[in-house]
Amino acid sequence: MANSVNYDLFLIDKANADQGQYVVLQEKPDQQKFWGTYAFNASAKRENLIFQAPQAVYDKNTGNQSIYLFTKLDAKACFFNAAHRCDHAEFSECSGTTSTCSSSKQKYTYSDCAHNTKSIFHITTSVLNKMFRAGL
Repeated sequence: MANSVNYDLFLIDKANADQGQYVVLQEKPDQQKFWGTYAFNASAKRENLIFQAPQAVYDKNTGNQSIYLFTKLDAKACFFNAAHRCDHAEFSECSGTTSTCSSSKQKYTYSDCAHNTKSIFHITTSVLNKMFRAGL
């Protein structure tokens, strides 16, 4: 199924094999959709703890910080965006404004997944939130 949407599925053993595995979904190197990368801890001690880096491409070190916290705190999941927040010219429906992508205040762009409820990043977060709350 991952292959059908241009994603690779990786299983990564933790440092000590009896501690379990991480499952990682990552778009293949010839990225086209920039939907992000999603890592899951198959044996998380903190089942309700999920980290996100919605601006990993733009905000310095947030991706690295999220990975560090995800692994050190034995969290359930960690999500990273793949698009720069200023990659898209169209504006999202978010009511806020920013001067991040321009010298003057303007609406958030469509590619800023922290301000776009129609992004795959947000939709994935919503779906998994419902699943985790249901104990799946």
